[in-house]
Amino acid sequence: MGSLIKIVGQTFGRLIVVSRSVSRPGVYYRCRCLCGRSTTVNGAYLRYGHTKSCGCLRAQTASKNFRKHGLHVSAEYRIWRHMKTRCLNPKCPAFHRYGGRGIKIHRSWKNSFAEFLRDMGRRPTKRHSIDRIDNDGNYCRRNCRWALPAMQANNKSNVKRITFKTITDSIAGWSRRTGIPYMKLRRRIADGWAVGRALNQ
Repeated sequence: MGSLIKIVGQTFGRLIVVSRSVSRPGVYYRCRCLCGRSTTVNGAYLRYGHTKSCGCLRAQTASKNFRKHGLHVSAEYRIWRHMKTRCLNPKCPAFHRYGGRGIKIHRSWKNSFAEFLRDMGRRPTKRHSIDRIDNDGNYCRRNCRWALPAMQANNKSNVKRITFKTITDSIAGWSRRTGIPYMKLRRRIADGWAVGRALNQ
């Protein structure tokens, strides 16, 4: 154990070793990167120079490559720019639904397209766009995904949601669950039917 602890306090590239990690099998260390992020790294990767940062070094290199290879005019770059406009520019027509109601962008995404693309990856198809899992949450790695239009429509804040037996879903979602045609189910709800009755074939 003594030999394992000797690298605590040492610096490897941009990483300063803070402590031994016991949360996962093998020899891993908790490190603090010069950019301010924390990460857990395999000890051998540190000693042999395979890992030199939390990923920010790769992101900086990638940022240069993005422009070199034309990714600054990609769909992902356009989506990133529009995301920032919706949240940061009060003159944007959609600002009231985003920045105007408190939706924020994680600092790393706001400052770097490279970080955004590293976390999100390329969108799977041309029909996919960025979607927040929690519609009231911020734009960040844990709350965002690439989604098709149907999934996004189901996740909009103005979609009426129905809760029955601990399950909450939209009318479209309940239509798929029960097999009841969407318009038929929608009319039942609009007419004031009890939820249990409305969802009964």
